[in-house]
Amino acid sequence: MSDQGIVMKFMSSIIALAMLVAILPAQAQQRPYKEGQAPAGVQPLAVGDPLKIIYRISGVTDNGGGDAVGVATLIHCTNFGSVSETVKFIIKQWDGTVLKSRYTTIVSGNTRTAATHYTALFFEDLALTPNIVIGQGSAIIYATLPQMVFCSAMIVDAAATVPQGISLHMVRYNPATGTQE
Repeated sequence: MSDQGIVMKFMSSIIALAMLVAILPAQAQQRPYKEGQAPAGVQPLAVGDPLKIIYRISGVTDNGGGDAVGVATLIHCTNFGSVSETVKFIIKQWDGTVLKSRYTTIVSGNTRTAATHYTALFFEDLALTPNIVIGQGSAIIYATLPQMVFCSAMIVDAAATVPQGISLHMVRYNPATGTQE
């Protein structure tokens, strides 16, 4: 192989490497605060993207009971993406009053469970509104990469150790291409 051929092969390799580095996903930033406890005014972001609405849920309810007592609403969210994603839950009362706004990070391939209060059946990561009665409430879920985070919601008997509940209808925003929810 001539010197010119070696130089061309070397240059092609450098260009290919530069293109590969440019398209690799950025890693999620580290959070200096405790999980779900962002300081006031701080909007944590994974991979530098803004939070976007992915779901609206109607019918959120809670009887204000303690752990594993009464009725609670659960939201399960799974990150099918390749990087950690920030998810934000907003729980509202029947009249639109915001009861709680919480952030969490979901690592790639993981599922996080948020509940209005802890139940006997599930291992919740977040208790969003413990000891607060919610009647005909609603929830909004945001994520940094909407196409990679999928959620489900249900009202459950918090004391039950076998699944008993009602699935809630969720309106999806920013649906993944080629999917129907």
